[in-house]
Amino acid sequence: MLRSENALTERGDSLTATLTFDSTYERGIINTTQVRGAAIKTAKIDDAAITTAKIGTAQITTALINDAAITTAKIGTAQITTALIGSAQVTSAKINDFSFNQGTGGTLTLGGTLNGNGVLSVKNSSGAEVVALNKDGITVTNGSITIQNSLGTNIIDSNGIVSTNVFIGSQVTKTSSQTTTNTSFEAVSSFNITTGSFSRSTNILLSCTMTGMHYDADGMLVGRLTYNGTQIGPSFVIGRGMNSTTQYVLDSSVGLSYMYLAPQGVGTIGAVIRQNNNGGTGEVTASFLNSILNYISLGA
Repeated sequence: MLRSENALTERGDSLTATLTFDSTYERGIINTTQVRGAAIKTAKIDDAAITTAKIGTAQITTALINDAAITTAKIGTAQITTALIGSAQVTSAKINDFSFNQGTGGTLTLGGTLNGNGVLSVKNSSGAEVVALNKDGITVTNGSITIQNSLGTNIIDSNGIVSTNVFIGSQVTKTSSQTTTNTSFEAVSSFNITTGSFSRSTNILLSCTMTGMHYDADGMLVGRLTYNGTQIGPSFVIGRGMNSTTQYVLDSSVGLSYMYLAPQGVGTIGAVIRQNNNGGTGEVTASFLNSILNYISLGA
């Protein structure tokens, strides 16, 4: 409770006014206050709310807003040097001189049903467009695309397909002769190729060349390719006898090319041969010399 007492005391030609306040009071509320030409040097507002505040040409040097929310804010001609916006959405923003160095993660979507056709244009230092991504696809002008496989090896560069890294192959040569009297296919010795490991089923082109050397009577030598021990492709005649008792013949080279869909993984390519007496009687001996076997993958 605030109580005052007024007293006037006459001293000569002057009057002295004495104003006394009771120093004992309860916490109260100043409902209406007018302070003119004065400064409040230290102010404390306890458990109170300022519902409407206007600060004109004044500067707040240090402000602490604890557990509070600014529901409506307008900042005119001001710059926010460091801002943290948590769990907020910028619904309409104009950002000048934005740098993609500050952006990470997420998905960049250009165009769409509500925004027309999206375009991504990459230009060189002269301002000329070198890469365009639009509704028609990707266009590269006066530039190159480099594509690497899972091992980090270039399979396409500025000159096109790197054939030595895409079309992988190998070759084996047999210079020693092999003779057979077997009417069933038998493996050609020391005449195998182990392929690379295919990541999926891959077309490979097989090629085999053999030179016939020696036939008895009217017999012939027949060959066939194998993959992982299984015969593949057609049989091919390497050489044929001359319908007499014994003939030593050096035929021209006979080759076969065959495309095969190799399964995923590593494979073994080989060849088998057998003699055929061509309907005659008795045992036939057939030989061949100088054989080449190779393959090349037509993809990966």
